[in-house]
Amino acid sequence: MDRLFLDANVLYSAAESPTSRFRVFWDMGDVELVTSVYAQEEARRNLDTDTLRDRLADLAEGLTVVENPPADFSFTTSLDLPEKDRPILLAAG
Repeated sequence: MDRLFLDANVLYSAAESPTSRFRVFWDMGDVELVTSVYAQEEARRNLDTDTLRDRLADLAEGLTVVENPPADFSFTTSLDLPEKDRPILLAAG
């Protein structure tokens, strides 16, 4: 089974619009949809109504949610990532 990691932008877009092209991911067979606590919370925080946050919660029921790495976790990469994006890369790995 393939795994597809959904970042906060994908989650936000899928929740924000029922016609979002990202919604197709939830209809794909034999694919595990994965996100992180960090990405899910970032998407939720940026949605501006309870209705949209509820829609995100409904979508999240079909996701495998991985925990955030410990705060003191560090890694080495050749990518120059902003600090706020590092938890997303770690979770997707």
